[in-house]
Amino acid sequence: MEDSIPEEATADPNAPSSEDATMSTTILEPPPSVPANPTAADPYFFGWRYVTRWHNGTPKSERIPLTEWDVLHPQEEDFIVHNDAHDQNTIYLKIALLQHFEGRADIKVLHDHRVDWQVQGIIPHGPDVSVFDGLKTAWDPDLGTFMVKEMNARPLLVVEVTSPTTRNKDLSVKVTEYFKSGIPFYLIVDRQNDEEQAYVKLLAYRTTPEGFVLMDEDPQRGVWIPTVRLWFKGEGEWIACYSADGTKLLDPVELGAQMRRERQRADQETQRADQEKQRADEAIALADAQRSELELLRQKLREAEERTKNA
Repeated sequence: MEDSIPEEATADPNAPSSEDATMSTTILEPPPSVPANPTAADPYFFGWRYVTRWHNGTPKSERIPLTEWDVLHPQEEDFIVHNDAHDQNTIYLKIALLQHFEGRADIKVLHDHRVDWQVQGIIPHGPDVSVFDGLKTAWDPDLGTFMVKEMNARPLLVVEVTSPTTRNKDLSVKVTEYFKSGIPFYLIVDRQNDEEQAYVKLLAYRTTPEGFVLMDEDPQRGVWIPTVRLWFKGEGEWIACYSADGTKLLDPVELGAQMRRERQRADQETQRADQEKQRADEAIALADAQRSELELLRQKLREAEERTKNA
């Protein structure tokens, strides 16, 4: 199977140099062209954040609605509304990637976490899943923003799982901004619905000197992402990951079922071993009893022979 895996992509020659890269500045308010309240019926449709405002000299925490622009460029501790299908796919991806990179201290897998690429002109994003390598500094998990260049990190992959409300951004502006951020591979898990059922369609981009270009998808195995060495495949309405040898990386439910089966097999083996030991102990006890009985018979025979001699 390895023979058919595409060659690894080369580094992006258009990625900004360390001299050009600067820490991006958090923008607290969207540009004036962005509507402040895009959903009048439900101002908290996209989510919310808490801000501190002063009233008559007293600080007061207020909840304010997020806009679509805020979802594209979140602040720390924003609450962004997601649906259950979206969460199941993104959580699976993080767990699968963590399984795949188990033991790799230089790899970081983030889920729904704010990332500052520290590239001039690029405002931080909050990708559904992002993968980095090259970490030489211990990451503080209490931090709300991953500073890419400060962590000496190199992006390997960014994945977005579409939702009806944010799909257009995933398919358009993020393609442009992720390329400018130096992302080598951008995978979109595009969840769609037809008249009968939901399904996911994969759109995978790789970087080239001219920009992102769409990658081909193998009809049987899906899309191969060389930087993480995994196949990504849509299976109905869910995303699945496979290693190079075709082994599927299990989701939490499948992992739990596998662990239960392994425990059951271990319990059965222990029970069989106990039964074998019990049978062995019984056989030893029986043999001991038979030896004792035989020795008793021999003793009686010797006594009888002795009495015959003396008669």
